[in-house]
Amino acid sequence: MIAVDTNMFIYAHGEEFPLHKKALKKIKELAEGWEPWSPPVFCLTEFLRIVTHPRLFYPPSDLRDALEVLNNLLKSPSLVLLRPGQNFWAFLNDIVMKADARGNLVFDAQIVTLCKEYGIRDLLSEDRASPDLRISRCTPCDLQYHLCGDQRYIFIIDLWSIGRQI
Repeated sequence: MIAVDTNMFIYAHGEEFPLHKKALKKIKELAEGWEPWSPPVFCLTEFLRIVTHPRLFYPPSDLRDALEVLNNLLKSPSLVLLRPGQNFWAFLNDIVMKADARGNLVFDAQIVTLCKEYGIRDLLSEDRASPDLRISRCTPCDLQYHLCGDQRYIFIIDLWSIGRQI
């Protein structure tokens, strides 16, 4: 199973992005395919927050349109929505403490925690080091490969390594 990061939904939604066509194609493949795929619930709400934000997009997406996008995605028979379960809080505590996650980085820790809880090791995201989509296989041995200068992705990978150790 593969988790899908917020940025993939944003790129698939916004035609103005260079990765729009690739992201849209990949999301459609996942949604129409038989292989399970998993957006963390926090990524769906972050998508709503970002695309409807008037300071981030001009004009921002209409709330009804953005909700419709998500509602249509959620109809995919192969989608498994990642939501906090029984172990979420204990895992999150361990991950944020070991990584010293603070402020906005706690959001990334939530994504990593959900993936840990569901046993997911792959994240479809955008790697800012290349104009392409990547599946990040987040294990300690891959850390060097993903050092791309984008602190968010370095941090997610570091968190994944920590999450796998606890």
